[in-house]
Amino acid sequence: MRICMTLPDKLIDELDEVFKNEGYSVRSKGITDVLNNYVHSHKTE
Repeated sequence: MRICMTLPDKLIDELDEVFKNEGYSVRSKGITDVLNNYVHSHKTE
């Protein structure tokens, strides 16, 4: 599924720097991993 969102330029720059340092070559993969980690860390079972 494709989504679209608007984020502040500063946040995008910071995310790109983190993703680059983590070895991501594609921003969307980094964002997917960040969202998955967030969801998994906030699940209540």
